[in-house]
Amino acid sequence: MPQPLSKVMPNAKLGADVSDALKACPELAIYSATILSSSAKIDVQLATLMIKIIGLENDAALAVFDILRAASLQKLALDAAAKAGFNEQDFRIFSALTSAAETAQKERHRLAHWIWAASDDVPKSLLLIDPKAEKLRGENLVRQLEALHNSRPKPPGSISVNSADVLVYGLNDLLRANRDLLEVDCAFLEYHFYRWPAKSIKADRHQDYGSSEGALQKLTSRRPIAEALARYDAKGQSAPKAQP
Repeated sequence: MPQPLSKVMPNAKLGADVSDALKACPELAIYSATILSSSAKIDVQLATLMIKIIGLENDAALAVFDILRAASLQKLALDAAAKAGFNEQDFRIFSALTSAAETAQKERHRLAHWIWAASDDVPKSLLLIDPKAEKLRGENLVRQLEALHNSRPKPPGSISVNSADVLVYGLNDLLRANRDLLEVDCAFLEYHFYRWPAKSIKADRHQDYGSSEGALQKLTSRRPIAEALARYDAKGQSAPKAQP
């Protein structure tokens, strides 16, 4: 997993041209783009799951899901729909699937919203700076410039990048993120076969899990799902009984 720059090389100098770093190691750009692309497929899978669970017409379900822009709100909507109709075991599997999807998409969030950087001291790596830290650094800079302009004492606050606010992504980190997204994408197909086997057979004649239980076994053997199930069980979570 990516490590803070403070642990990898705390004194590394930032400022190297990101495009030059990507040209020197094009795999960084390729794997980053693949993460963004694969994560978009997970978004579609989640929207499709919403349609299946709520049972609305496609346009209506997608409209409801799409208006909830924040991923956290979308997950709350899915959880509420599942809790209303699933028994405890089915909700456990559903929750593990959506939790695994949320975890797998964290790297997409950083790649899309954090600030890309590079350092000659950390070759073949993509550095991502926490935007919250950059915002604070910018505010400190503005205050210090204002103080200088008005001949006031320099206010406190660092304008240097804190290496603890920078994550270092090597090729292996990006490859792992890609593998996790692929695993979760496949898990959605297996989940559909487990929950709605007849419809899934019609939708994809090339997949043969033998039975709904066979699909469940394949689904729960995937590492991201197995880890999510372990987290779920460790918290002792349970779904309320469905209302008659």
